[in-house]
Amino acid sequence: MKKKFLIIYLFAILLAVLIVGMYVFKNEYGYKFKLVKPRYETSKVYSKTVSNSNLDTIWCGTFQVAWNELMDYAGGTVEFEETESLLASELNQRNFTKEMLSENSYYVKQGKASGKLKNEIDKDLKEKFNIKDGAKILEGQELDNSNGILIYSMLKKNFTFLEKFDDLKPGIFTGKDGNSEKVKIFGIDEDSEAKLCDNVEVLYWDPKNVDNTGVISNECAVKLKTKENEEVILYRTDKEDNFENLYNELLNLSSSFEGNKKFSNYYDELKIPCIDIDVNISYDELCNKIIKNTNSEYISKAIQNIKFNLNSEGGLIFSEAAIITDSMSAPSTNARLFYFTKPFVIFVKEENKEKPYFAMKINNSEYLQLESENK
Repeated sequence: MKKKFLIIYLFAILLAVLIVGMYVFKNEYGYKFKLVKPRYETSKVYSKTVSNSNLDTIWCGTFQVAWNELMDYAGGTVEFEETESLLASELNQRNFTKEMLSENSYYVKQGKASGKLKNEIDKDLKEKFNIKDGAKILEGQELDNSNGILIYSMLKKNFTFLEKFDDLKPGIFTGKDGNSEKVKIFGIDEDSEAKLCDNVEVLYWDPKNVDNTGVISNECAVKLKTKENEEVILYRTDKEDNFENLYNELLNLSSSFEGNKKFSNYYDELKIPCIDIDVNISYDELCNKIIKNTNSEYISKAIQNIKFNLNSEGGLIFSEAAIITDSMSAPSTNARLFYFTKPFVIFVKEENKEKPYFAMKINNSEYLQLESENK
């Protein structure tokens, strides 16, 4: 027993020496151990319900476009047999369609889920958008094992401001949680050239924006113009609401704004943080539920990727979405396959005559033209 206590005692002394040594080493040489989390990283967002999902934080129309294709395939609204989905009900409204996009900015395709269809999509993306690495969102998906369909949609937008904004000194961004962090900033200040003002149209300015302490706190909105005629609209507000209501409110504020809509570098300043987003979204609420009026078909995957970049030169929006269905039974299809590749009979008759004047049974390949005969 004494030997056991002696071993524990010696181990404790050794551990204490090691801790003291690390502390001295850190103070002497400025070294310390630290677990570092990347400043920017791809995040995953799993939506369970509309109310607590991150769909009120970031949205892109690619998933709605894919859902519209699913509705066309299903012959109407998509509903589930044993449960209701608020998210599905919202998507069934078709509040966004591909017709709201220019033809050269999007791509959508639907078909039997298979590796062959993915290869076709990859080829199309290369030809239309020069995307050489294909549909990234489909990588690793078990398409050939599905008894359902694959719907894929993609949006790609690049835009460049009329004039490059100035890269300003880093500034402090304070979030709703009260935390502040120094970030990269671009925009216009008193040292900027006047031509940069052509980039900006003032949509709204609250004259009470600056309180008696000089703190900018209230609402404002601007429109940034681009060479591609894309409009980048920024609305500064603390209001909590969905995107549609916030946008409609901004339109009302802008239409009632009677102030000067021209931006001037003599007395106006513009500060915008550089943005770099890469988000994957999995719409779990829609998955593994039998769709009504189908052959026991369900959504096995409902996924989306959204990339958004904004800096002093312009920006990029790139988004992919995919919906993959499956079925526990044989795949349902509306196609009728008239394959005369087994024994059949031929009749030939004149129009409006009662009986044919020729008939023939094709029971084997004896009377069929073989491929080798054309060579």
